[in-house]
Amino acid sequence: MGCHRLTTATALVFAGTPIAVDKFKTADTNRNPNTDIQLKANEDRDNAMKDCPGTTILMNLSQFYSACLYDLAADFDQVVDHKYAPLVWRSFQAKLGRFGPSGKQKKKPLEKDVSAAWSAVDSRHHLCPNHFLNLSEEKPDTNDDSKYKVDASFISNKHRKTIVSGKPNWPYIGILIEFKRGGTANDPFDDKPDHDPDATAKTRVAVRGQLMSYGGRLFSYQHRVAVYLLFINGDTFRVMRWDRSGVIVTEAINYVRTISGTKALLKVTHAFSKMSLEQQGFDLNVTMLVPRSCGYQRMDLLALPCNDDLDYHECMFDDSSAMHMVFTDADFAASFGTLCKDGHPLLHVDPSHDCKNHAASHRASPPVIPVLSFVRELFKRTLVSGYPRYMIKIGDRHYLVGKHIFIAFGLVGRGTRGYVALEWETQRFVFLKDSWRPYYEGLEQEGAVLSSLNDKEILNVPTVVQYEDVHYTTGDRLEQETEASHYSPVTGGKSVDDSNSSPMFSPLPGEEAELMEWLQSNTEADDPSETYRKLLATSRESVETESNPFSEPVEAVTMPEPLAGPSKNVLNPPSSDRSGGVKRSAEEVEREDKWTQGHGLRHMVHSRTVVKEVCLSMTEFTSSFQLTRIILSAFLAYESCGYMHRDVSAGNILIYPVVKCSNGKWSIYWRGILADWELAKHKDKHTAMQPQRTGTWYFMSAYLLAHPASPTTIPDELEAFLHVYVYNAVRRLNSNLNKITGFMNTYFAGYDLDDTCSAPTCPSSKRLSVVKSATLQSAERAVVFSNPEGTVTKEHHVNQLIAELLRMFHARYVVLEYREQERISKLARDGPHTPRREPQATKLNIITENAMERNAPPKNWSSKEAFRLQQEPVILSPPSQEDDELARSIEEHHGVLGLFFTFLTEMEWRKDDVVPDRQDDIVISRKALQATQVTGRVPGTTQTSKSCVVVNAAEETHEHVSENDVPTPVADAPAVRPTKRRRKDPVVQTAAPGSEGEPPVAGPSTGRITWSRSAANVGAVPNTTATTTRVTRSMSGVLPTRGGQRASSSRGSGRSNTVSRTASGSGGTRGRTRASSRAGPGHEDSDEQGSGKGKGVAGRSRRR
Repeated sequence: MGCHRLTTATALVFAGTPIAVDKFKTADTNRNPNTDIQLKANEDRDNAMKDCPGTTILMNLSQFYSACLYDLAADFDQVVDHKYAPLVWRSFQAKLGRFGPSGKQKKKPLEKDVSAAWSAVDSRHHLCPNHFLNLSEEKPDTNDDSKYKVDASFISNKHRKTIVSGKPNWPYIGILIEFKRGGTANDPFDDKPDHDPDATAKTRVAVRGQLMSYGGRLFSYQHRVAVYLLFINGDTFRVMRWDRSGVIVTEAINYVRTISGTKALLKVTHAFSKMSLEQQGFDLNVTMLVPRSCGYQRMDLLALPCNDDLDYHECMFDDSSAMHMVFTDADFAASFGTLCKDGHPLLHVDPSHDCKNHAASHRASPPVIPVLSFVRELFKRTLVSGYPRYMIKIGDRHYLVGKHIFIAFGLVGRGTRGYVALEWETQRFVFLKDSWRPYYEGLEQEGAVLSSLNDKEILNVPTVVQYEDVHYTTGDRLEQETEASHYSPVTGGKSVDDSNSSPMFSPLPGEEAELMEWLQSNTEADDPSETYRKLLATSRESVETESNPFSEPVEAVTMPEPLAGPSKNVLNPPSSDRSGGVKRSAEEVEREDKWTQGHGLRHMVHSRTVVKEVCLSMTEFTSSFQLTRIILSAFLAYESCGYMHRDVSAGNILIYPVVKCSNGKWSIYWRGILADWELAKHKDKHTAMQPQRTGTWYFMSAYLLAHPASPTTIPDELEAFLHVYVYNAVRRLNSNLNKITGFMNTYFAGYDLDDTCSAPTCPSSKRLSVVKSATLQSAERAVVFSNPEGTVTKEHHVNQLIAELLRMFHARYVVLEYREQERISKLARDGPHTPRREPQATKLNIITENAMERNAPPKNWSSKEAFRLQQEPVILSPPSQEDDELARSIEEHHGVLGLFFTFLTEMEWRKDDVVPDRQDDIVISRKALQATQVTGRVPGTTQTSKSCVVVNAAEETHEHVSENDVPTPVADAPAVRPTKRRRKDPVVQTAAPGSEGEPPVAGPSTGRITWSRSAANVGAVPNTTATTTRVTRSMSGVLPTRGGQRASSSRGSGRSNTVSRTASGSGGTRGRTRASSRAGPGHEDSDEQGSGKGKGVAGRSRRR
């Protein structure tokens, strides 16, 4: 179809569309590297839902057959026995029909009954040709960290001997299947025409989030363009096609009531079985490697330690003669270890070639190329048992990858995955980025931007090796594009065909008589034909008594009436605890009448880019001096590039350790790299290129957050560097913040609401720090960084640098505010005046303590003064000369650039002022806690292979702390939840004896907080106080809170958590224990994070 065009009018309408600020950004490993983040399943799914409003296209099944199933069901009646559909229908009736063998009406089935029925029917009739049904609702895959357990899937028969029965087997799934017991409460979509197809009731939103989590998991295991999902809700089904822009979903269809409904289902599975792998959504540019392949075995070999590898920490070498020549001689390194020698390959040219005896077949295999130790360690960590390995073809090169080292959050969006890849032809490790980029006219490929920057020899940007927009390998389609976005009302060229109605799946003409005859002659003992006669009679009666699309005649309405009720139509709808949704106002009903589906769809194209540099994450810095220097390195790349990056963030500034020679001395030096240029726009382009706003909410300037329709300018980009600096400082430096969670929310992740338009705007702490003052603040208190031992001093260079940067950017907002007031005053003075009647003057009754003096004015009050206040408007003072100069200094790069240079070159910095990551928003596994070091060393690289000596500060490198000096975190101790008991102690409102600080503050919903005498939650953890806080819950289920913020409730998730923290050693190293209880009765499809057995973080239970 090609890239979409964004018209100027469209840009004006949609440029200000607020991004989903509720996205769970702390789950993005770009911002939280080297941590094992485990979300509660319900939180994960809720955040996935919030991140993609308006991305659903509801389509009738007849159009879905042609648009998404390629008309492959058209020959169903010709190639399938005419008795097949009645046989399958009869089996479904026996298991899920409304009447049993005795003619009595059955109870509503449970979810397990639905899955068991499908298993029985598939084993008898093989619902999907050449595929088998694999039930997997009980056990997750062995090494799957998410512990997701999709209910079932259809898997190709060729994998029958490979899979593990009863588990999802994510690498081999063809089409996902999710079962529910039926009913509106379990249906995530509404079928009413011209209304939002996304349901907003809490239970229904949760189901959609569940489906999205399964689709996202399949995308992470397989290399796909799209994912098909079959949603079975009791006796109805929907078919979905998910891609990175959204979902195309059919109306709900009853497959049990009539044979025509069963045939509609069978046509779907029939078409899917006939689809090629590419039509099923697989990317055929990628090949899964089998363990016996040449490439698979070579990957195992290169993951082993190499004696010539160098430790990656900054240092200087006394004797460079011991270093391998690949580090010191570029010409030698260019040809060393490559696949071919003297024109002859030393390994199979095709890495997927079956190589039964690798060692014997390749005795003269290429030598292992030495690298910095963290690169090999990262590659080793991608070779996870049970996770597939792939060969990816880009141009004329082949890249071998294991598991991604990071993946973007959510199913809808760019879906960025990063790999440490082995380039087969050169046998070198490179970094491969797989993502879906916005595909609109005028937007450049990231690889093209990088290639241009490389040609200009711009420093501190990635060196591009290969890049391409991925193409299909067969058929007449070109680029791998998102299909759902073609139905966007903004830029798409397709539309849902309401005129072509789906068959309504009641008995067709002549079908009923044939069916009755067939039933009488084929009655089984357990399925008497009388039951089915009664069923058909009920089905005929239901046409008159029910508003159901599947009992209407074939000539019925063009779009079916809903099985589920209409939903509230807002971009960010409130949730309701009841499945019925929320009451709508008249304005909302009017907006629903004008609803256009798909307004949030973005047109995306699949893209891959390979760069030379394998980097460390930003948070690996070992001192504040190093942090400042790395930020400056990235800033230098931005200053000279000629582009607006438009996504400066902590995840896009990386650390690249390099081996360099200066004045005859060899050393390892950490450079800052500014990466992720896929949203970049040349500075000479001034028009909008895509309908959505670009940037990362955490780091966008306060101005852009408050003015989403404004284009990104140089001051906005410079301010983003400031926020990145603050973000890393807060996480890795000690400060007067006892915990950083609140500050991270109010400065980075959170948002305030603009009362004038009810849109999300700049969060409070960022606004206070940059707009309203020039002081870094949290809850109107200054944030001051200190040394690791806790010495809080404003003389710390980080405090001084941040203060100077805030002065610059605050001056900008002073000037902007004054200009805005001048503009408004000019409009009021020069603009057209509307005649209006002057209001009647009224006298204010002043009530004093003495009622007899009611009309007496206050003493010393002048009526002239009151008149003057009424006539004179409040006028802001003009900005000072200093403010003007500071504001002008950030209109270009020189002001910020000079400030960083001054601090780095003219001040003495302390070398050991970092602490372990203070991020409180995440749960770190026991293994990650034990491995993380204060130096930021990648876990697993604990030994150095070459001796080094430390370089002094003047040479811009720093001593790394010895591992012997690093405090070892306390291992997680099992936490046991205390047994419930009836309260005998009185309810109090004061702090417990011996406690410090303010007493807990009860929220308005409960009004009570108690201190429990039980220490069961903390007794197993050393060095913790024996007093714990127990918060009681009201009938509403809302937890009391501190500071007026609502605490998260376990209601609805079937889970309650107690968390205790302990300090171990110095530097604020933290350990955590978690105890979770399982869902109680009635949570048939609940998702569990904790083990319920007191095993702590490492003993997590499976999630569905």
